[in-house]
Formats: sequence, C-alpha cells, structure tokens
Amino acid sequence: MTEQGKVHYLLVRGYEEFHDEDEWLGIYSSWDDTIAAYEREHAALEREKARDLETFGERAMQLAMREEIQIHSFEETTGRWRYHLQSKENLQK
Repeated sequence: MTEQGKVHYLLVRGYEEFHDEDEWLGIYSSWDDTIAAYEREHAALEREKARDLETFGERAMQLAMREEIQIHSFEETTGRWRYHLQSKENLQK
C-alpha cells in the first residue's frame, strides 16, 4: 500500500519492445509474493531458453532469447502504471 492507495503487481512473460502478446502469469498485492513468483518464472524461462537453444540453434533463437519475465505495477487510486520493475535494484528491496 502506498500513500496514494493499493498497488497491484502484474507478472508477465513477454518482450521489452512490445506488449501486444504478453502472457499474464499472475497478479499480486505483495512485493514479496511478486518477487518469489518472478524468481520461479525467471528460472523456468532460462531453462526453457537453454533447452530451445540446443534444439533450434543460435540463429533461430535470437528473438526468443530476448523474451523475459517482467513486473509491472498498477496503483488503484491514481490509475498509474509502472513498467519493468524487475531491475536488479528493485529486486533487492
């Protein structure tokens, strides 16, 4: 909860360049729950990328390798969205 109101955290799988086809993985009301889910999903995505790289080769995987797990937030009262909160600095809070 901020001074303005309740914050919801959205965990998505997608690309930084565009969000049209982001896959919503979960909505959380606590930063700690969001980070725990982020760490699980990030590890799973890294395993998937490693497996796919072996299968499809480096050239075919260039776009897929840019896929990432992202954290966005929505603040209820102001309607403000914040994107890409998964930076190393934010994850260490």
